[in-house]
Amino acid sequence: MDTFFGAMSGIVILISFGYLLLTIFILVYFFRMANDVRELKKSLGVIRDLLVRKDWKEENKKKSIEKIGDQKKSTTNVGARYPLSALVVNIKSGKQMRIKEITEDGKYSCYTNNGTVHEGDFDETEIKLFES
Repeated sequence: MDTFFGAMSGIVILISFGYLLLTIFILVYFFRMANDVRELKKSLGVIRDLLVRKDWKEENKKKSIEKIGDQKKSTTNVGARYPLSALVVNIKSGKQMRIKEITEDGKYSCYTNNGTVHEGDFDETEIKLFES
């Protein structure tokens, strides 16, 4: 019986030593991860400051306004007979189309299927307004 309890105490000591090593490992791992989290918070703070900065927002507004202005310049033509988004008919095929833009050479870019299929660029003589 004494040898049984002696062996049991040896096993208990071995298991206790294992738990002690596991606890130390978990603590080291926790502090290591906490340090990584601090670094992550610092970098996220820098990104947040950039996004919240007022100048940055104003710059983006100006750029988007400039882009809109550029689109208007490129899609409008002073001497155009038909307005943008007008519903027209191809005289040859009878297909209904919508004018999406006016090219630099004065042709009308016409699209079908809600503006997804480009049918071609047409002169004023090749199309006419759709009359309902």
